[in-house]
Amino acid sequence: MKKWEIPNWGEPWEPEFEVPILKELAELIEELDRSVKCEPDFEVEGCAFIQLFRNKQNIGRICVAKHETGVPFYSGYFGETDDEFQGFNREAVANTAIVYKSELPND
Repeated sequence: MKKWEIPNWGEPWEPEFEVPILKELAELIEELDRSVKCEPDFEVEGCAFIQLFRNKQNIGRICVAKHETGVPFYSGYFGETDDEFQGFNREAVANTAIVYKSELPND
């Protein structure tokens, strides 16, 4: 599978909605802070995430879902305290993501 190729998960998931939005968000984050690298993570069927890395440390992960209104709703988890962000604003989640310097806890 290529880096941003849309997985074929079938129903009830919507990767064709999520993946392009996550790709755009990843590009915005990397543009805002060149020290943050974003990698797609589609390893678990039905779960599309961006994993965020700074100096090889996984500082966060972000997913998106289609809200009942049809607009993207972002959920992000950041830093050693696993801080949570939820909202509709792409710029807000991107700017929140880049402030973290510490690694996410191991699950």
